[in-house]
Amino acid sequence: MRVVLSAICGAIIGLERERRYKNAGLRTHIIVAIAGAILMIVSKYGFIDIASIPDIRLTSDSGRIAAGVIQSIGFLGAGVIYIRKESVMGLTTAAGLWATVGIGLAFGAGMYVLGISTTAIIMLVHLLLRIHHQKMPTQTVGVITCNLSEHGMTVDNLVYHFKEVGATLRDFSYTRNPDVGVIIKANVVFSDKRSIIEHVEIMKNFEFIDSFEVYP
Repeated sequence: MRVVLSAICGAIIGLERERRYKNAGLRTHIIVAIAGAILMIVSKYGFIDIASIPDIRLTSDSGRIAAGVIQSIGFLGAGVIYIRKESVMGLTTAAGLWATVGIGLAFGAGMYVLGISTTAIIMLVHLLLRIHHQKMPTQTVGVITCNLSEHGMTVDNLVYHFKEVGATLRDFSYTRNPDVGVIIKANVVFSDKRSIIEHVEIMKNFEFIDSFEVYP
């Protein structure tokens, strides 16, 4: 019963993650929840037969295995965290795995109300935050590189051109090369409703841009 409930709650959380194309999906969350429940059950009841032997004095610490589970899940969480374009991705999925093993431990300990209520709270948080993000203005971010010397541009000109299309330049990096001149690299943020394809077309029309990358 405890393992089954763990699997169901893990599946609920994992299904939401899989529908959003996250690295850790349905199967991962189910396995993590089941593992947490089984290890907690073993931690609580796995040594009862030994403790009942008269000649053996056994001091049992039912929280030791649970503590080891919490520590070991960190390795799995680290596997889903990665860096893309100077942004850290996968933190929510890693935190979800950590919470899922906690739910499994709760069911394994017989705390059914705690396990079910925690699952409900996690799903509610995902739902509310998704609605919040959908209402926020859409932003598309990119990286541009421009040789100011070659194109006869200044930073003010660069900022002006992007402002005209509803974009903001941030985080400038400046390089002076005796052979090729002054090179500017900057992050560009589009805060309008255009699609990524439209942003790419805008960048292509800027002849002074030597290279660019656009990503959501």
